[in-house]
Amino acid sequence: MLTLIKLPTAWGLRNASAFNLKAEALLALSGIAFEAEEALPNKGPKGKLPALKTPEGVIGDSALIHKYLVEKHGFDIDAALTPVQRADALAYQKMAEEYLYFIALYIRWVVEPEETKVFFAGIPGVLRGFVFGRLQKAVKRTLHGQGLARHSDEEIFAFGKEVIDALDARIGDGPFFFGDVIHSVDAALYPQIVNITDAPYHTAFNEYARSKPRLIAYAKRCDAQIFGGQTNGA
Repeated sequence: MLTLIKLPTAWGLRNASAFNLKAEALLALSGIAFEAEEALPNKGPKGKLPALKTPEGVIGDSALIHKYLVEKHGFDIDAALTPVQRADALAYQKMAEEYLYFIALYIRWVVEPEETKVFFAGIPGVLRGFVFGRLQKAVKRTLHGQGLARHSDEEIFAFGKEVIDALDARIGDGPFFFGDVIHSVDAALYPQIVNITDAPYHTAFNEYARSKPRLIAYAKRCDAQIFGGQTNGA
């Protein structure tokens, strides 16, 4: 039995981490039996989650989990895609994962950190503040090194709005990225969207993303198609 190690559920979302939700979505699409357990990031082999316990060992990172499902279990939901379509999907996926993810991270840890403390509710009070503060400093260093935190909020949100507009234009009315059939790119994109539109943050960027009904409808279709109508947190 495979076991997905993921971050705790919060805010009524299926998972409050885009990459954790991506891994869970890929596993659900694969049809392979798995169970899930919640943990903090230090439980992952690379100091982050998601991770997947397998007979061969523990795999960290959603991309490596996807690769494992393809190579070890023959799960290739993208088999029918042409090289050009695969390139198209990869470009949009990386745009979302390398831009939207870090903007969401910036909002959670720098702009509105109070909402993020819900993840640490299970830690005793005094220790909770210490752990949160230590992680917040680490995230800030990461964001500064990555370059995003060197910009103003207005500049960061403008970058994000460009990506939201690009996704909205490319996906349109869908129903999925490549029309009627769902692919791995959908399992990667929709978590990035819902972690901006559905998380309880109130920046101008979050509100802008919420003003895109086609993207919101797309994310809901993906969730329903992948998880078969199970409620969030199920």
